[in-house]
Amino acid sequence: MTGIPLLPREHGAYVQLGIALAAGLLLGQGTLQAFFQALLTAIVFLASVPALALRRDSEDRRAVRRLVLLACLGVVCGSLAWWNASVTQWRTLLVPVLLASALAALAFMRQEHTTYGELLAAGALSSAAYPVAVLGGAGAHSAVLMTSILSAMQCLGTTTVRSFLGSLRGKGSPWFRTLPLGLGAALMALCLSTPLPRILALAVAPMTLAAAWILVAPPLPRHMKRVGWVLSLASLVGILPAIFELRQ
Repeated sequence: MTGIPLLPREHGAYVQLGIALAAGLLLGQGTLQAFFQALLTAIVFLASVPALALRRDSEDRRAVRRLVLLACLGVVCGSLAWWNASVTQWRTLLVPVLLASALAALAFMRQEHTTYGELLAAGALSSAAYPVAVLGGAGAHSAVLMTSILSAMQCLGTTTVRSFLGSLRGKGSPWFRTLPLGLGAALMALCLSTPLPRILALAVAPMTLAAAWILVAPPLPRHMKRVGWVLSLASLVGILPAIFELRQ
């Protein structure tokens, strides 16, 4: 058991969390509280692997040491982030904690790599932007809008990856492979029908276009990393203009 890795191996999760935390910091004023909350979120993310390792082997000393170290760092960062937070700011933790708890339950049942597990992970990682933004001084309404847009994009990207992998393996029905395009079009239509600034309504457009390229002209299997980078770039292209609009 000593060879079990104690760092998350899902590179896409690193990117999703990194984009969410960066978005939260950019939407706010970059306060120390927001910075320490971002660090706390990253620590919780890193702690998930040794926690699962202990589930497999309760005597794994490496996992225990890693978990204790991360727990100590988490207490420090959490204290610095929340020591004088208001009740309204504390409430921003509700959705991320609920989603993370549901994801942890799936992980302990070894269901985290299913389609619904990865969609839940995308939503949970995206929701981390919400408390970071509010602790940084962003308005609750702007933080909710930004987090919702980001979550929609990340879930769309996850659905695209699942569809792409299904097509490579010859699994999944044809309608599932076109599902990301339908979801993207539906999200854009929904956003455009609401009284939002046009730049917010079109934030999902880059991810929808990326999904169309991946599914209509799929790259070769050996270029799988390109799919991840394209979707990550689409997230940034969509969310950055939205953040600058919400900051005004």
